[in-house]
Amino acid sequence: MTSEYLVPADGSPSSKLAYCKAVELARITGANIKLLYVEHDVDYYSRRGVLFAQSYYDEKEIKARSTKIFAETREGVDEGDLVINGLVLFGDPVRKIIEEAAKPGYDMIVMGNRGNKPFKGAVLGSVSAHVIAGSIRPVLVVKDAQEELQ
Repeated sequence: MTSEYLVPADGSPSSKLAYCKAVELARITGANIKLLYVEHDVDYYSRRGVLFAQSYYDEKEIKARSTKIFAETREGVDEGDLVINGLVLFGDPVRKIIEEAAKPGYDMIVMGNRGNKPFKGAVLGSVSAHVIAGSIRPVLVVKDAQEELQ
């Protein structure tokens, strides 16, 4: 059975770096890559200091957003003849990443250390920290060396 790396993508520079690292590793190991985009089933917004939650699904909008994120993540990366597939799931990103990675065939999760939701990260902790704590698979967290120096 061919091994596969699960790479969550959210359009952030950090997830792009993680994808680049996954491609680098896959070229050495021969693994396939599964790019995962998780659409939040609840969106948070603030109005006059009050936090609100809104739940909605617009299939057309979500398809366009995930297609754009996958394209931007893959843009400029020399993938060679690697097998790369995309998957879109709905729900809480931490839970969905952990659930998907628990399925047979995945060897590792490769993810960035910072996503596109700074508010949630500041309040609830980072997605990567929760994935590390809850996953049965090894998790490689890719950091931006330049970011760490600043």
